[in-house]
Amino acid sequence: YSLGLYQQGAALSEKALATLPSPGNESLEDAGALMAHASANARLDRFDQAREGAARALAIRTRLAGASHPAVAEALQLRRAMSEVDSETVAAEKAATVSTGDH
Repeated sequence: YSLGLYQQGAALSEKALATLPSPGNESLEDAGALMAHASANARLDRFDQAREGAARALAIRTRLAGASHPAVAEALQLRRAMSEVDSETVAAEKAATVSTGDH
């Protein structure tokens, strides 16, 4: 049930992102939309899309609010979480390969 809601949210936010201003003209609200989209994608295991949205939101928030703003920390946290997922996935895949003998 909840994954369906994340899928619906991701689809709706995808439509909203299509209306974002060109790079350099975004607002903090636009960065918030990117973060919502990134979070929905993370819940759906779409880590590349989540990482891309978080990185763009981070750039916007840093440019508009400054590096010490709490909104920047939120974007950094999501980006860091996506990096950790990648590291854990690589480690798990290597462990599975070693344990099954597939090299």
